[in-house]
Amino acid sequence: EFKDVSFQYGSQSVLQHLQFQVPAGQVVALVGPSGAGKTSLVNLLIRFWDVTDGQVLIDGVDVRDYALADLRRQVGSVPQETLLFSGTVAENILYGRPDATDDEVRSAARAANAEEFVVRLKRGYDTVVGERGVKLSGGQRQRITLARAILKNPRILILDEATSALDPESEAIINANLARMAQGRTMLVVSHRLGSLVSSDAILVLERGQVADIGKHQELLERCEIYHKLWHEQNGHLTGNNVQRKPPVRIRPLSLEESNATEIRQFQSETAALREALRQGRSMLGLAACVLRGPEIVLVTRSAGFATISGGVPFGAPMPNQALAS
Repeated sequence: EFKDVSFQYGSQSVLQHLQFQVPAGQVVALVGPSGAGKTSLVNLLIRFWDVTDGQVLIDGVDVRDYALADLRRQVGSVPQETLLFSGTVAENILYGRPDATDDEVRSAARAANAEEFVVRLKRGYDTVVGERGVKLSGGQRQRITLARAILKNPRILILDEATSALDPESEAIINANLARMAQGRTMLVVSHRLGSLVSSDAILVLERGQVADIGKHQELLERCEIYHKLWHEQNGHLTGNNVQRKPPVRIRPLSLEESNATEIRQFQSETAALREALRQGRSMLGLAACVLRGPEIVLVTRSAGFATISGGVPFGAPMPNQALAS
């Protein structure tokens, strides 16, 4: 439950007076224009940041009253940025639950539609993925990250644009598997692909950090102007009984060499910005992301692993240089 929740970063108001409940075991989608506050909302649930006002409650208990390790054992998160490390496929999946068996790892990979490409790799699950998963495509990295969250088997699963790099066929397979998993599990799904959200138990529409509406797909299509606009921007507009669709945009795929060079330049740029922020003691919000395992926060640039911080320092808070190892 989000109870009159507001969140402010510095002088910038990000979320204002959010008030809604997510019944246990339901799938709730979060939609809205870019910058509406969707990712900020889910980050409050797992305490990447803490609320400025109000309360975020799980089972009636303020998330700030849980030990961080207990809270994060209950919640699995697949963020927008795929976060892989320079280990094997199996090791990257096992990060979700290090004591899992080989069979459990493979089961999670199948649920994430990853096994079909993993078994074709030269060494299968023992294939080293390279720093940042550079040896894999964007869609493959996303499926490994999703398998990691599935293996964790959390009570609450957060998917933040978790299938954005996948083709429609792979996304449909994963959504079908997630629908089976969703029984008895609460899921919050952030996606710009509204077509994948129509079967959600509820869709929450955000605009400028506030709840504009909440309801089912057809209800929102009829009464919510923001949702109606977002839907028809993606799916065409109605003229009589016909649907007029926009012509597809054709994009030339990058070669592996071009992709690697682009990612290397991105990594160098982000690492330099992050190091400068650390040197000056400034906040790292927007410069880095992180993966959770118990009370540990693994701080990474958008492109690569950077440091591990123990003790559960909330992500986004200014951190002393001595807490970090480059």
